[in-house]
Amino acid sequence: MSSRQEYMYWQTVRKLIHEKKYSVLSVAENLSEIWLESKKEAQIVRVVRHTFNWANEMEHDANQVYYVADTYRKRSMKRNLRLVNIYISDHEPVNDWTDVIGAKKADHIHVQTFLISRAERESYEDLYRQLQLSLFIPETDELDSDIRALQMEVVDGINEEREKEKNLFNYSKPFFSYLFLAIQIVMYLVLELNGGSQDNNTLLKYGAKFTPYILAGEWWRLVTPIFLHIGFLHLLMNSFALYSIGPLVERIYGRARFVFIYLLAGITGVLGSMVFSTSLSAGASGAIFGLFGALLYLGVQHKALFFRTMGVNVIGIIVINLIYGFSVSGIDNAGHIGGMIGGFLAAAIVALPKDRNKALQIGAFVVTALLVGGSLVYSYSDQNLVKNEDMAFQSTQQYVSENKYEEALKIVKPYEDRHIKSGKMMTALGVIEFQKGNMDASREDLEKAIKYDPSFAHPYYVLGVIYANEGDLTKATEFVQKAVDLNPDAEGYQELLDRLKQEAPQGNS
Repeated sequence: MSSRQEYMYWQTVRKLIHEKKYSVLSVAENLSEIWLESKKEAQIVRVVRHTFNWANEMEHDANQVYYVADTYRKRSMKRNLRLVNIYISDHEPVNDWTDVIGAKKADHIHVQTFLISRAERESYEDLYRQLQLSLFIPETDELDSDIRALQMEVVDGINEEREKEKNLFNYSKPFFSYLFLAIQIVMYLVLELNGGSQDNNTLLKYGAKFTPYILAGEWWRLVTPIFLHIGFLHLLMNSFALYSIGPLVERIYGRARFVFIYLLAGITGVLGSMVFSTSLSAGASGAIFGLFGALLYLGVQHKALFFRTMGVNVIGIIVINLIYGFSVSGIDNAGHIGGMIGGFLAAAIVALPKDRNKALQIGAFVVTALLVGGSLVYSYSDQNLVKNEDMAFQSTQQYVSENKYEEALKIVKPYEDRHIKSGKMMTALGVIEFQKGNMDASREDLEKAIKYDPSFAHPYYVLGVIYANEGDLTKATEFVQKAVDLNPDAEGYQELLDRLKQEAPQGNS
């Protein structure tokens, strides 16, 4: 290759990297072919230092470019892609080659091919205008030292970029990934030895997410569910996920940032579950989805690198898990999505170790504060309290059966403080007063419960018990009959009604 053509090859690559800030996608071992990507637009430039003797050789190479470009388009999840394909050669092919160059379109691919075989200015004008580069063509062919300088500058720049990318993935050695993994395994064993990891009472005792308890003041349940798992398969899946992705994220972000991302994602996952789900839940899934969120933030900051290394796999795993979560019952997708959003925002708050942006970090902090604050406000709203009243009522009944009246009252308190007209919560309060021997207060609460929710059977039943204990079998029978009519399958209702009818004086019913 002539010195002038070689000079133009290296000058073109240098200008694209240094002036237009293109990133390097790939480099041939002999440095005769370099692929570059624009960081601002969906455009790739391929620069080739090669001479074709025959047009069909160049055409075959140009056709191969379409397949490579389309593969990259799909891998980087771009809808459309523009490719500038540049051949810099000593001479033109001996037969007709004009059909090969110019603009051509395929599905979602637009390719502009140039053949630069002469160093005259007019040969480069169209190319440099297309690339928006300043044009300089040397007047002499004595360019060896200039070529070496350009080549060294480009190669050093590529090596420096590769070193930065390598360091980006190796900022720190993982530690907390394995620590959190160990904690969740230990906690699984603790659950199994104390009633079973699939037993609701055991899960509640050790800190599972349960909205009524959190609203009653047990705010530590925003964190503890991250380390609990329901059954061995649940533990196995989340442990494998944490072992696979945790060390990667910790290497990228460093230990302290990793802990912040993991815990904040876990908390936002619990908050997401509080907002959209009333069920008891536990697991590291929200925090693990948060780690995926942190990788998505890496993708936003280093898009080309992300898609060149892991992007398609990360996005594919997220999509598969979300589809699976929406199609299978019992999976807390709200917690997963909440965790992923929290992980993304947490990563934006702490930023990549050598990629700080104070404005972006402050903005992410503000958005996170608004998101967390809004979730808490909604969680404590009348609407959400009413949505969770069934689970709250069941919990109060469990505490009452264990004579833990203060714990039961803690669950009722948010409803009472907000003056929410909940038949179930007023029934719970009446049952607590009944068990404590405060019959007048109990009767008053139960009558309010019936007023608030006439279709709920249990306050009628408890009032029947109260009147039966006071010897008023007529009223007792009346209330228990109503309870049976509303819920004939409830345990003990029919049995009490039959006994009351047997004991009631003739003429009463």
